[in-house]
Amino acid sequence: MSDARDEGYAAWKRAKIERGLAQCRDRSAMIPADAIMAKFAAGREGRSDGSG
Repeated sequence: MSDARDEGYAAWKRAKIERGLAQCRDRSAMIPADAIMAKFAAGREGRSDGSG
């Protein structure tokens, strides 16, 4: 049974990598890093545990 599971994992991993490569080729679909950092920073400002 382990072999079938390993083959399934290998297929899943390969498909995941191929999807990632396809996303990299289409830069128009990617979110700009500065937009991600701004959203992350805004979320940290509202922390209630005193660490942000």
